[in-house]
Amino acid sequence: MFKDLNRETLIAMGAIIVVAICYVGYTSLQSARVPDPMRQLKETLDPNQFDGDVRKAYAGAQHHPGVFSQLKCYGGCGKEAESQSLYDCFTTDYAVKCPVCISEARIATDLAERGVPAESISQVLIQRYTKGK
Repeated sequence: MFKDLNRETLIAMGAIIVVAICYVGYTSLQSARVPDPMRQLKETLDPNQFDGDVRKAYAGAQHHPGVFSQLKCYGGCGKEAESQSLYDCFTTDYAVKCPVCISEARIATDLAERGVPAESISQVLIQRYTKGK
């Protein structure tokens, strides 16, 4: 089958195959590192069961799940409530007793309602909550 092909052609075909395999492997690794934005999100607790700033925070998470699910919680929820994102803090009553969650939610909601993308909101939260760390 390959007897009629010259050496250079065979080397070129081999190189193309190697590059294709490397590319597929690279893209597979990249997709494994990116959190799946389509992961099934649990519902937030009903904001109406709370008052004041806590109610506003739960409502923000409920109205902006795509944004909140891309933001890190700096209140320590990851250690205590096994949360993966700020959104997860509002699927339990953990955020009720966490002033950092409530503060982050206020900032995230305000910026999301102005059309600021999640990546930019994340940078704002990083600057605010990681100073001196």
